[in-house]
Amino acid sequence: MDMTSYRFQVSLALVYVCLCAHGSHLQSADGQLNHEKYTSPVPAAFVINRDTRPDRLRLFTRDIPPGVILHRVPAVELSAEEAKALILPGSNLTRGEVGCFRSHIGIWRRMVEERIPEALVFEDDANLSNVDLVKDLESCRKQLPPDWNVVFLGLNHHRVKAPINECFARQEPGSYGAHAYLINLRGAGKVLRAVTNSGISQPVDIFLSSDACDCVYFMMRANKIKQRNYSDTDTQRLR
Repeated sequence: MDMTSYRFQVSLALVYVCLCAHGSHLQSADGQLNHEKYTSPVPAAFVINRDTRPDRLRLFTRDIPPGVILHRVPAVELSAEEAKALILPGSNLTRGEVGCFRSHIGIWRRMVEERIPEALVFEDDANLSNVDLVKDLESCRKQLPPDWNVVFLGLNHHRVKAPINECFARQEPGSYGAHAYLINLRGAGKVLRAVTNSGISQPVDIFLSSDACDCVYFMMRANKIKQRNYSDTDTQRLR
């Protein structure tokens, strides 16, 4: 094991220790979820994190409340040549953006394969410091319309049609922000079919809320979960 790998493993171990100390649990992406024994008050939670950024994982997990079962998903890392082979001709996506998109696809595919009813999906630069995740979800779930597919928990740019109740609003396609969202099994199936049919030509946050996905979208009106360093992300830097 080289020094970089060793340092990452040590950092990941420290994150795990910190989580266990306040009642949260960090798991790897390996292994199926046991839905019969899954008793957390919130759905399964996944966080996408690059192996080279244990600092981001520490910062993210610091604000995860007790009782949340958090599954770390290693971000897909691609060379420039690999990324170019995955996108449509004419697209100017960076290899970081393509890797990020593929990471989300991996979670959607896992939901479909394991029949996971609902999942919280986070990128590791989501800032949870201003939100009580468990309390907010529990208090608002009863107001969520039954036809929902995707609920954005925080957006960097959004277009709102109209509030439907005190917690949620319908949202226009073209809203940006895939750093924090709730998605159900129907929604995961829809977005997988859409990306299979259309290919990868735009960032995942734009694609996820596009008409191509044919999803029913809502957003949390409070819009509390922001993205750290929104204008300077790893996906933009990795060209």
